[in-house]
Amino acid sequence: MLDALVASGKFNITIVARHTSESEILSTDSLRQVKVDFSSHQALVHAFRGNEALVLTLGDFTNLGKNTQILTDAAIDAGIKRVILSEFGKYVFHSLPYMHVTDVRRSSDLSTSPGKDQTIFQAKHDAFAYVEGKAKEGKITWTTISNGPFFDWGLIHLFLGFGT
Repeated sequence: MLDALVASGKFNITIVARHTSESEILSTDSLRQVKVDFSSHQALVHAFRGNEALVLTLGDFTNLGKNTQILTDAAIDAGIKRVILSEFGKYVFHSLPYMHVTDVRRSSDLSTSPGKDQTIFQAKHDAFAYVEGKAKEGKITWTTISNGPFFDWGLIHLFLGFGT
């Protein structure tokens, strides 16, 4: 995802990493990395200020709901208007395995979605419900991109029929 955003040349990108992270990104004119203590709301707000969107690529599924709330609140206070949620894997808010683009739910009641009773997806439901609540308050807009499970692996290994 990062490679594609950088290659487009259309974005100034700020990577916000935990202050304990050992990863280093080579800064360029359009890319910078800021290490932040995620428990410091003000540090996150400062890191987000001047950005237009927050793209969440959180890998810690156990804390997805909590981290989404922390980062979303800081993004709102920094003036960010769009959040793109960590939605990698199964789309859990629709009963059909595949859905047509026009079936996307807008400001619907997530508490009645078919996947709500699947405990394994509770973190996703918590994250979506929180961001959707902020959207209903008019504080933010949000997007989710669901690529389905194992999408990258399927492309590499031609499992999904691409490249054949």
